[in-house]
Amino acid sequence: MWWKRFAGIFALTLALLLVVLAPTDQAEAQVTFGTNWQAQFFNNPNAIFNNPLPTPDAVTTFPSGMNFVWPAQPVDPLNQIIPNIGADNFSVLFASNQNVVTTGTYQFFGQVDDRIIVAIDGVVAFQQDFPGTFSFTYDMQAGTRNIAVGLVELTEEAVLQFQWQFIGTGALGTPVPSGPQGRVVNVRGLSLRTGPYLGASRIGVLRPDNNYTVLSKSDDEGSGFTWYRVVAGDQVGWTSGRYFVVDVADPNLLPVGTSVFQELDNPTSTGVIGVTRAVMNFRVRPSQRSPRIGQIPWGAEVEIFNRTVQGGLNHWYQVSYNNQVGWIYAPFIGIRNGFINAVPVR
Repeated sequence: MWWKRFAGIFALTLALLLVVLAPTDQAEAQVTFGTNWQAQFFNNPNAIFNNPLPTPDAVTTFPSGMNFVWPAQPVDPLNQIIPNIGADNFSVLFASNQNVVTTGTYQFFGQVDDRIIVAIDGVVAFQQDFPGTFSFTYDMQAGTRNIAVGLVELTEEAVLQFQWQFIGTGALGTPVPSGPQGRVVNVRGLSLRTGPYLGASRIGVLRPDNNYTVLSKSDDEGSGFTWYRVVAGDQVGWTSGRYFVVDVADPNLLPVGTSVFQELDNPTSTGVIGVTRAVMNFRVRPSQRSPRIGQIPWGAEVEIFNRTVQGGLNHWYQVSYNNQVGWIYAPFIGIRNGFINAVPVR
């Protein structure tokens, strides 16, 4: 019965409060559920993982946090049924700006049925794809922090309890995300790149003897290839899904991420002019897998806006030709005017 589940949640709360590390700042010691959560409901369990979000089927506010059990249709804080939402197979995105008083490490914990994903200031901090209790830590700077909590309800009752507490001042300033883990398989090393494309700049190498936190995924390269945005030490970058396995029940439920390359479609002039030394394929992104815009003939002049680098050499150039902006392979481009090292590396 639902009331037995609620009693279990209450007992869980007491138990978790007993085991949470003693806070060093008593002003921050209390557990908080947060306030003024804006909730968007969708009659689709996968809707909260879409980017951009679809139009919600219902919207309401939870002023005192998330601490509920819904045995049938979801209800608002006044116990009124949320309109247009069924009892199963829906998702909810709760979001709120919370004031963090003290910089330090915070413990987040609670219970969920069926799935939960948490993002802090737009970075995925935690994801759990099965019902039960959860707990994770995250470093936050003092100030206004945006917290978003996604709930996926599949069958039977929906449960969500979400709260947090200050636990100490550890390594500060850098968020330490915790969530889905991935690992390299079948190769001795896998490139870490600035974007989800074969031609993006290489910034590191992932090794098969480590686990890496997975933040998001992208299919923007095209041709059916998936890339994952991961945390590797003090670096965050993209790695190919061809030799990378993510430890989640359904990788399709990972949030869709973006990269700097999707912000470069209206580049600033650099004055650097190149000339093609072959017939060049002109592509949407820096990858031979990316869709082709067209071709640029031998001897054509192009303005160069951005570049990628691999092994210390220019790899792909972003250029304009016939009033279109796209990417071409750098080794077959000569520089006619300007200083190529002044062109930004992406």
